[in-house]
Amino acid sequence: MKKLYTFLTAMLIALALWAQVPQKISYQAVVRDASGKLVTNQKVGMQISILQGSASGTAVYTETQTPTTNANGLVSIEIGSGAGFSTIDWASDIYFIKTETDPSGGISYTITGTSQLLSVPYALHAKTAESVSGEITETDPVFTAWDKSTGINITETQISDLGNYIETETDPTVAANFDFTGAATGDLLQFDGVKWVKVTPTYIETETDPAFTAWDKSTGINITESQISDLANYIETETDPKVAANFDFTGAATGDLLQFDGVKWVKVTPTYIETET
Repeated sequence: MKKLYTFLTAMLIALALWAQVPQKISYQAVVRDASGKLVTNQKVGMQISILQGSASGTAVYTETQTPTTNANGLVSIEIGSGAGFSTIDWASDIYFIKTETDPSGGISYTITGTSQLLSVPYALHAKTAESVSGEITETDPVFTAWDKSTGINITETQISDLGNYIETETDPTVAANFDFTGAATGDLLQFDGVKWVKVTPTYIETETDPAFTAWDKSTGINITESQISDLANYIETETDPKVAANFDFTGAATGDLLQFDGVKWVKVTPTYIETET
C-alpha cells in the first residue's frame, strides 16, 4: 500500500466553554498528499491524542473521528467528546496534541503531526468559573515589531506550493477542431474534413476576358431567333374572343361595310347607284 506523507498546518482557533464540563477544543488541519496536492472533499480517518510532558510523552486522552475535508483540504473538528478529557489536569504539566490521519477514511494512519498546546487550552483549568469573561490574547514580538505600513510583499519563489496553479490553459475541444498555426491578417478558416484549418485566400485583383476585349461594341448586339434555345412558348398569333363573338369579317373586300344583323356586326357589300335618271 502506497504511503502518503503530508504536512499538517494546524490552528487552535477557538475555545468552546460550557457552564459544565466537559469542555472542547476546536481544531483545524490542512491535509496534503506526498506530492503536496491537497486532499479535498474526502472523508479521512483521524486519531487525536493529548500527550503529557513532551512530544513523545504519555497519552492522557485519545479519541478517533472521521471528518471530511473541504475544497481547500481543510478539516475542522472539536476535540473532547470522549471520556477522560474533563479529568486532564492542564495546570500540572505541558501538553502536546498528536494527530494521526488516514486519507482513505480508515484507521491505517500514515500521516502524523504533533504540536504543543500553548496558553489558550489552559483556560480549561478554570472549571470553577461559571462563565468566562474578557479576552485571551497572545503577543508575538515579531508581529509587534512589524511595520505594517509597508504591507506584505511575497514573491512566487518564497511560496513552496501554489496548489498547482494554471499559468496557461489549452481547451482540448479547440485543439481538436481548429488549427490556427501561422495565421496572418486576412487569413480564413476552411474545413478540411477533419478540422478547421487556416488558409490564405488568393484574391483576383484584375481580370481580362479576351472575347470581351475583341468585341466591337459600336455594332451593338444582334441576336437571332435561331440563337435562342427557348423563347418560353412565345405567341405569334392571337384571337380576341370578344372580336370573334361580335364581328364577322369573312370575305371582306374593298368598299364593304359592317352592318348589325341583330347578333353581330357582319360584312355587307353595298349596291351603289352609279347613274340615275
